[in-house]
Amino acid sequence: MKQNTVNATYDLDTIFVVWQDSVTRLWHPIGKLTHKNNLYRFNYTRGCKTSPRFKPFIHMEHIDYVYESESLFPFFENRVLDPSREEFREIIRWSDIKIDSGDFNHLEFLAKTGGERKTDNYRIIPCPSSVDGYYVMDFFIHGINYLNESQKGKLEKLAAGDELDMIFEDENQVDPMAILIKKDGSKLGYCPKYLAHDFREVINTEQLTEKHLVVHKVNIAAPAKYKVLCRFITKWPKDFAPFNNQDYLAVNNKAHLVA
Repeated sequence: MKQNTVNATYDLDTIFVVWQDSVTRLWHPIGKLTHKNNLYRFNYTRGCKTSPRFKPFIHMEHIDYVYESESLFPFFENRVLDPSREEFREIIRWSDIKIDSGDFNHLEFLAKTGGERKTDNYRIIPCPSSVDGYYVMDFFIHGINYLNESQKGKLEKLAAGDELDMIFEDENQVDPMAILIKKDGSKLGYCPKYLAHDFREVINTEQLTEKHLVVHKVNIAAPAKYKVLCRFITKWPKDFAPFNNQDYLAVNNKAHLVA
């Protein structure tokens, strides 16, 4: 497999929202947004019921409704950076987002940047789709700020195409699902917690013959959260469906429709 010739492809009409419980520090999938036929459609997922501390979005308080709108809902619109802002071009470049004729897909921007705001614990994640039989997912390394100076020095020497190691930290007392990222024995950070379950499911598939985690882009001058963009590539397992557990299912499949 030529790693650099396989591009990350997502269902850019579908994104999920995950939320981190400030007490347990666990991530929960709490919502799904789709954009089809010029209509945005949002529903809460069953993960929103797994913590008593989750609060629904403002003006979207009914978790058993399906919300529809011709315009992007405020919760998501507020996470899309205005193209006129100075940092917009930098974030687009760091995230490897291609803009066609000055336009860009809002859901792609949210999915690739994470839609992070300093004031809350939400992240936006894409839904991957098979690329010529491959599972491909891009993500930024997490936890860079916690590296020591030696580890940070090795991280800054990374180059596009470098292959990295993924190590299951089953004995991690904080997060037994954690996946550590290393190169030549040096710790570089972690896979995002909210992707670890799917990564483990793919890697643990019996028919798996190879997997690759490679550096896709290095942004030395960027903030830590945008510094190293990685690409995880492996064969798409037979019968595998991403985010296929109960927490990602709609709260109520017979929900009301709200204009």
